[in-house]
Amino acid sequence: MLMISCLAIGCFSTKYLSHEEYLLHIPVPGPDRDRDRDRDPDPTDKLSIKKALLFVPQVTIDPPFNQLYFIYRTSDFQYLTDYYHSFMVSPEEQFHFALIKHLKQMTAFDLILSSPEMIKIKDTQTTLKLQTTISELYADYRIRDYPQARVSIHFSLTKIKPHGGKPIIVADKTLSTAIAMKAKDTESLLLAWNKCFQEILEQLLQQISH
Repeated sequence: MLMISCLAIGCFSTKYLSHEEYLLHIPVPGPDRDRDRDRDPDPTDKLSIKKALLFVPQVTIDPPFNQLYFIYRTSDFQYLTDYYHSFMVSPEEQFHFALIKHLKQMTAFDLILSSPEMIKIKDTQTTLKLQTTISELYADYRIRDYPQARVSIHFSLTKIKPHGGKPIIVADKTLSTAIAMKAKDTESLLLAWNKCFQEILEQLLQQISH
């Protein structure tokens, strides 16, 4: 009886790892950018886009990264899923929100929409569509002493014709970045991922402003 009691106590005292959920925190432009946006656009400003509407549909994400759980790359051919650490909201939803924020505050489009039902194209209006797919999102642990956060995102910017027809490709490219992690832990990974997304957004804005 004593042995059975001890075994029972041991079972109930076992420590289990808890499941933790996290959110990204991608920095967005501050009040200064908002104030600049209120002024009339400078004709020489390369971000000035007159009479232009931008449609930004929901961001998609490629497998195997289309899940809430964190993914770690341990070799050239092996990825591991961490079932104890995950995103509270899907990364593509979080990035879509940050993408819209950046575009509204950093560019001079007349209107930025995320729903196709709201689009009414006029003959005198330039309408662009920005399709976005996250193609890589993981912690790179292939080099034990040099952990990195990696993100790659494919952007396709097309011009929509007023009366239908095949869209015109304006830009089509994949932007990638890798940020070294200060330590091999969750906090460092999230900070590095935030920086990755921020750098890619900055690269994107430079690309579409030309």
